Amino acid sequence: MAQQLLMNLFSKCSPPNRRERTAVMDAFFVGLVFGVAFGMLVVGFLAVGSYQRGFSQALERRREWRGELVARQVVARRALEQLRKAS
Repeated sequence: MAQQLLMNLFSKCSPPNRRERTAVMDAFFVGLVFGVAFGMLVVGFLAVGSYQRGFSQALERRREWRGELVARQVVARRALEQLRKAS
């Protein structure tokens, strides 16, 4: 569609000149499509890698958090037991 629009704009040129311009436009569009496809592929791999790193870091933080939570609960239970024994 875009190629037809551009061809209509340059239709006033001589046929050899028109062929040369369409070849340049075709090469540009092919390069653009390959560039966009390659960019999407690279960004996709970067996104997957980033997600994986974030997921593993979140699991590590959760383990640390869980360990601290258990330690605090143990200390709280001991303090309550001591208060019960004292009273």
